[in-house]
Amino acid sequence: MIDNGIEFAPFESVDMQPVVQRDASIMMVARFGKQKDHVTLIQAMAELRDRGLTPTLKLAGGGKARHRKVAEKTVKTLKLENQVEFLGIVRDVPAQLMQTRITVLSSRYEGMPLAVIEGMAAGCAVIGTRVPGIQEVIADRVNGLLVEPLDPVSLADALERALVEDELVERIASTARKDAMKKYSLYRMNSDYAALFRQLMLEASNARNSRR
Repeated sequence: MIDNGIEFAPFESVDMQPVVQRDASIMMVARFGKQKDHVTLIQAMAELRDRGLTPTLKLAGGGKARHRKVAEKTVKTLKLENQVEFLGIVRDVPAQLMQTRITVLSSRYEGMPLAVIEGMAAGCAVIGTRVPGIQEVIADRVNGLLVEPLDPVSLADALERALVEDELVERIASTARKDAMKKYSLYRMNSDYAALFRQLMLEASNARNSRR
């Protein structure tokens, strides 16, 4: 398996914005759809408010209008209008992430979660659901935090830790950035594909020669 990679140039200034000095904000970069489960994240925000924590949540992404409407209705029902921002499609995601303390991906399932990798590259405290795809990238309490899917209380617990435990946040954010640069760079991905193609070409050549 060859993991997807991202371009790291947009994240070069991350060291100028230490994670614990950033705004106590949360960002989720994901299209609106059933898979991404924005509703559970919004419910977790209500749980946090009941605990006395009122961070800003920024939701970036397009997707299906009907799923966005469900998220917007949930925000209104829970009276979170002053905390939740619907940003739509964002063109400067790296810049936004590098100003954010926490990134979340509350998906029900994933393939290769580039949004998680971008959060790691941005030096954020990354929180994701314990589902295939995400749990292959995030090691719980090592380079991020894992929570149970469809569980707003579990997500609120992780968000609370990421909001108040500076030492934890510094450690997992630093490890996440190092892991992202080592494992998920675009250069590494291209190199792995090139090596695979060379191997396949060599095997094909050897097979042809053996039949002569």
